[in-house]
Amino acid sequence: RIGHVAQYLKKLHEKNLAEREHTALLLKCYTKLKDTSTLDEFLEKTPVSQYDPATAIEVLESAGYYGLAAAIAQKEEVGRHEDYVRISLEHFKSYTKTVEYIRALPKADASKMLLDHGRVLMKHAPRETVDLIRDVCDLRAEPQEPWRAALVRVGGGPSSSSVPRVQELLPAFVADLSQLELFLRSILLGPGSCPLPIAEAERLFPTLLELMIRSYWPGMQEAEAGSREGEEGGAREDESAQRRLHGEIMRLIRQYQSEEALASTLMLSQTFGFVDGFFHAAEKLGRFQLLMNWCFERRDTKRLMEVCKRSGTLDQSLWVQALSFLAADEGDNIEEISEVLQHIESSDLVPLLMVVETLQNSPG
Repeated sequence: RIGHVAQYLKKLHEKNLAEREHTALLLKCYTKLKDTSTLDEFLEKTPVSQYDPATAIEVLESAGYYGLAAAIAQKEEVGRHEDYVRISLEHFKSYTKTVEYIRALPKADASKMLLDHGRVLMKHAPRETVDLIRDVCDLRAEPQEPWRAALVRVGGGPSSSSVPRVQELLPAFVADLSQLELFLRSILLGPGSCPLPIAEAERLFPTLLELMIRSYWPGMQEAEAGSREGEEGGAREDESAQRRLHGEIMRLIRQYQSEEALASTLMLSQTFGFVDGFFHAAEKLGRFQLLMNWCFERRDTKRLMEVCKRSGTLDQSLWVQALSFLAADEGDNIEEISEVLQHIESSDLVPLLMVVETLQNSPG
């Protein structure tokens, strides 16, 4: 009886009279009969225009015919890329093959696939997925002039609608931050000029800076622990690696000097205790009092004097604050007080009587 129903439904499809429900019922008949050869023949020879592809994919997948469902989704005239990618990942675990399939799609479609499935692909095929993201975002091309790159990405070039921004695809890295750090380093700190327009690069800058600073401190703590335990050789290697990382962080910071970038540097450096980045950003932003307060809280006379020397010409009150702090501090600050006094005297910053009263507060 099922065979007769199948024959009737097949005739409906041949005469283009079949509805969505007819397609579903016909395929269910074939799967119930386990008539794989007839099912294959129907899907191979019947034009897609004679049946509903979405229904066919749904029925075949629910019946366990994953290969046939994927084959329909992959057909050019069907173009159900989402279904093909989902079936390939869920049922066949074909991660590398799926990456190559996505690579052949238009960039807008590839970008959507990466947003939906990037985390899974990054977990199982990280190298191939990162390469795919580079291709989709046109990061392999020769670096363009900044104005030309910006024109393409904001809407003035021929491919503006098809090239996604790197920032849009960062969620693919959410479960693998080490890959994200390496990826962003290759863009923002790679050899040669950055392939992105400056505005887009600056949007990525805080993310990379945070990742690098987070990588910096644990390594330093491990190096110090190894040194205390007598692992001198390993400690020296760790310290050398930390110095290199410190240098790379500062190189990244110095590359991005806009007010917004400096504000990000200041916030992240202060949050994670990256002192050199904190001092660099605060000085560039004119936040001298922030630096003075940092030195006061930690009783760091060396950095206090550096702040006065580097920024005192812009804010002479820093020297006066330094004198008050040094005079009240219980440490041996004779040399520093002498240097501050020389500057105050030569610049005629405060009356001599006020200087004398300040020094009277010195414990020494």
